[in-house]
Amino acid sequence: MNWVDGSIIWKVPKLEPGWTGALIEPLACALHIIAKARIQMGDSVVVSGMGGIGLLAVQAIKHLAPSQIIALDVRENALDMARNCGADITLNPTSEDTVKTVQKLTKRGCDIYIEISGSSNAIEPGILMLRNVGRMVVFGVYPEKSPIDFTYISDIKELEIVGVHCSPNTYPLAIKYLAEGFIDPKKVVTHVLPLADFEQGIKTNGQSASKPRAKVILVP
Repeated sequence: MNWVDGSIIWKVPKLEPGWTGALIEPLACALHIIAKARIQMGDSVVVSGMGGIGLLAVQAIKHLAPSQIIALDVRENALDMARNCGADITLNPTSEDTVKTVQKLTKRGCDIYIEISGSSNAIEPGILMLRNVGRMVVFGVYPEKSPIDFTYISDIKELEIVGVHCSPNTYPLAIKYLAEGFIDPKKVVTHVLPLADFEQGIKTNGQSASKPRAKVILVP
C-alpha cells in the first residue's frame, strides 16, 4: 500500500469477498476506538452497542488477550452475533441489571467501558460499572443530553473519560487487517444485495428483531 501524494487516498488490494472494502471505514473507526481505549492484556472490557462497528471492535479486541469481553445490546440477535465475533459474555440491559452483573463478573468493576450504541441511557450505567480509575471511551452520537453525576468521575472513582470520533490514521491498518484475514467480514455482514434492490436493503437495515442484522451491503 502506498500513500498517494497530496491526498488521503489509499490503494486497496484485492479483497475477498469483493464487498469487503465496504468495511474499511467502520473497521478504521473501531480501531481508533481501541487505540484510545489503551486496552492491556488481562483487562475486562465492556462494549455497549453491537452494530457493525461494535462487532468489528469485539473481533479486534479479542486479539489483545483481555480477561473477558462483555457485549451489551438490547437486541438478542445482535448479542448472538457478538458471541460469534468473540464476546465472552453478552448482556441485555432490558432484561437484567447490567451494572450489578458486570460488577459481580469482574469483582471490582470493568477496566474499560466502550460506548458505541448512541443511546443516552448507556452513559450512566457505564460510569457505575467501571472500577475505580477505570476508563470510558465514548464514540456514540446522542440524540439528547445525558445527566452525569460528576462526583463519580472525580471524587468517588477518579475515572478517565475519552471522547472518540471518526478514524484518523487508522485506514492503513484496517485495510491490512481485512486483507490478511485478521478480521472476518462475514461475521458482521448479514445481507448482500444488488444495488437495484436498494429499497429492500433500506427496509432490511431497519429491521431490529425478525432476523440478525448488522450490515447490509449493496453491490453494483
